[in-house]
Amino acid sequence: MVAAIYPERPSAVAYANGIIALAALLVIIRRTVDRKLFRYAVVLSVLFIVGGLCNLINGYDLEVRLLWSGITIAMIIILYNLLQPGSFIRSYPLGKWLRWVIKIGPVALLLLGISLLGNFFGFYHLAHKLASATLISLLLFMAFTVVGLVLNGLIVMLVRRRSYDSKHLLQTYADQIEDNLKFIANGFLLLYWGYLVLKQFDVI
Repeated sequence: MVAAIYPERPSAVAYANGIIALAALLVIIRRTVDRKLFRYAVVLSVLFIVGGLCNLINGYDLEVRLLWSGITIAMIIILYNLLQPGSFIRSYPLGKWLRWVIKIGPVALLLLGISLLGNFFGFYHLAHKLASATLISLLLFMAFTVVGLVLNGLIVMLVRRRSYDSKHLLQTYADQIEDNLKFIANGFLLLYWGYLVLKQFDVI
């Protein structure tokens, strides 16, 4: 909302807004997922805070490059652990669209690998862009996952409550209505997340 009202806001204001949004998101995640996934969310949030501070620092080029290298390595480790075949996240009721996003996770690993090499060989601006955009994309994915779980829960509650109070027709098609509403809601979240990701990478 702040971005829409004040699009030319200073970087420090945008950074502060991001921290506030992350704090609220972590509170919700702590109440909706298990501790293991919550720990990953906390680590990603810390990486965002450190990366934001690096973006605000001037005059310490070598130190900033080293910090971003550390952030990139940390993200590679997190993604590698989450994308393994036996990872706990694959047992979550994520829905088809979130499982599809997980399947393109290796692309994020590739981008982070390019970022790490770019930083090492002196292409800092490219490395920073890839690492920063990937980090924000992961945080957006985390936020949209929570929103999707909440929306799915509301849809189930609404449809089942209405079906109990309605005639036989709605009761008969309750499951189909529920699935269709989930498909629409999750599809919208997927498209919007994709739009924001492309925007982060300056594709659009």
